[in-house]
Amino acid sequence: MLQLMWKRSPRWFVRRASTKVQEKPKLSPKKFNIYHPETRMDDILARESPLMERSKGKVTRPPFLRNLFAKAIDERFLTYPEVLEPSEIHRIADLYDRIKEYVDSLESHALKYETPKKVIYKLKEFGVFGATVSNDYGGLGLSLTEYSKIIEAFARQPSLAAKMISHSSAGIQPILEFGTDQQKASYLPKLASGEWIAALAMHESQSGTDLAAIKTVLKITPDESHYTLNGTKTYVTNGEDANIFTVLCNIDLIGTEDKRLAETPTTAVLVARDLPGVKVEKSPRLLGLNGAGIATVTFDNVKLSTDCILGKKGEGFQVALAVQNYVRCLMTAATMSTAREALNLAIKYAIRTHRYKKPLHEFEMIGKRVATMTGDVYAMESAVYMTSAIADVVQDPDYSLEAAAVRLLGTKGSRRVLESSIDLHGVNGLLEDGDLVRWLNDIRTFDAFESTQNLCRLLISMSGVQYTGRLFATVIHILRDPLMSPMKFTKFRLARWRDVKDTPKLACEVEQFIHPSLKKECQQLEYCMARLGFAAEVALEQWGAELFENQTILDRLSDIAIDVYTFATVLARASRSYCIGLPNSDYDIKLSQIYSKEAVDRVRFNVNEIQYCSTLLSQRTLREMNAKIFNDKKYIAAHPLTRNWD
Repeated sequence: MLQLMWKRSPRWFVRRASTKVQEKPKLSPKKFNIYHPETRMDDILARESPLMERSKGKVTRPPFLRNLFAKAIDERFLTYPEVLEPSEIHRIADLYDRIKEYVDSLESHALKYETPKKVIYKLKEFGVFGATVSNDYGGLGLSLTEYSKIIEAFARQPSLAAKMISHSSAGIQPILEFGTDQQKASYLPKLASGEWIAALAMHESQSGTDLAAIKTVLKITPDESHYTLNGTKTYVTNGEDANIFTVLCNIDLIGTEDKRLAETPTTAVLVARDLPGVKVEKSPRLLGLNGAGIATVTFDNVKLSTDCILGKKGEGFQVALAVQNYVRCLMTAATMSTAREALNLAIKYAIRTHRYKKPLHEFEMIGKRVATMTGDVYAMESAVYMTSAIADVVQDPDYSLEAAAVRLLGTKGSRRVLESSIDLHGVNGLLEDGDLVRWLNDIRTFDAFESTQNLCRLLISMSGVQYTGRLFATVIHILRDPLMSPMKFTKFRLARWRDVKDTPKLACEVEQFIHPSLKKECQQLEYCMARLGFAAEVALEQWGAELFENQTILDRLSDIAIDVYTFATVLARASRSYCIGLPNSDYDIKLSQIYSKEAVDRVRFNVNEIQYCSTLLSQRTLREMNAKIFNDKKYIAAHPLTRNWD
């Protein structure tokens, strides 16, 4: 059980998390060898079950990333989870192999304009339409971890991945979590068999995915016999094929006295495609994912029965949040697997291609680029399956920040791998009908859905800072106003002198949960964790309530948080791989060491930028320049050949 306690140290005001329910056993000092079972980490595995295993039931864990903002570290997350039983792993591996074999056999541009019917029928045979639906309704009952693995099978056809994520997660997940027994019995069997296709209708042309600004309205008739729905939803994935839509709309508040609804009118409703007034039109062609059936759906005075509401009135935001966390993990699993395919193509090309009488892979610059791409894929894999484990095993998981971090990591990492692979291929990588260009376009389109990168960044930093502000409100007030309590101000300043000098005290014993060969990296991880909490405190001290208007600082905080979370998952995975003797696990260690160095450098730079206000001048300059640009509504600099003639 997690115990929160006050450490009696110069930093006594820092609230830390400790897992010392029983004394932690020390690791054996002898070197571990993957070839000798007797030297494996039996002492770690014999502890108070830090591993998260679904077979042992749900466990209670506080939010990991949110607590890091407040310098509260739960070391149990540093043991990489083993969610699945051997029988489950074999079952998923078999299904994955069969789906991947079929998907890889499709022609490169088989889904260039739409998904052929024969592909849909084949996917029905595999049963993947009901992947997340329980066995009671004819589905496979897969966890998020298992379904993430299945989504990886669509690596060479991102349009199919988008289609399945929209159906099984964005479409079915709201019904699973918020639907009534009658709604589940009516819709889930048909959705699980693939007879019906589901879609989530959230995006609008003017508001995007901003639920506070949506214009689609649900009105109740004067006799209260039914509702009428009016509005237009754009870029609905699966919209062309969907039989049932989950529509996010606002309830008309005229005549209502419900104060709760007045504050949160957003509601989710289920709308059948065959109802009068529902009109589906194909969306304009996008850069990618044109095989995902993206459409514009218009609702013109659509009559809905009173049992159409999903969950309760005003719970639309909760429905969207439940979908977003789930979808963000799956989106990253999809883009990460495509990036891995691109990496494999780059490796094969570097082996078979010769320049200046040498294979490409013997050139150091090429080797460095391929190693960087490998590190990106490794980091994405580590973060995806740590986050999916939290969703599967933790009781009432609060993993919105982790899911947003994974999504941003996948967005950046996947693009970087694809672009690097194209660069390595040279002109051959720029073929219009080539896989690399198609994959890059699909991933760029993927990233535009669900929510923008900027919103994910603000979610991470603002949520973390708000959490820190609530815990340390008194401390922050005194630091911002020394006259409030001069003696306490002096104590707080003295307590933070090591943080100010960039030499934080490392006392969480992170290394007790990681393989001894990664001791240095454990200290670096602990350093990064401490610097994240310090950066959040400094930002609140310097800016107070105005911090939420200073998006440059918030952006840097989110970058630090993403690096720290990814660093923790990479280190935990590498340690576990080496301890249980997985193939090439010594290279897991090397990958984690490379990532460690890069993460520490990035964290140190971003913290210094926040601490010393290095960005203030550039922020002021940017604001002045932006004001001029938007006032003139054009590029403002004169052409370099322009002269001031007499």
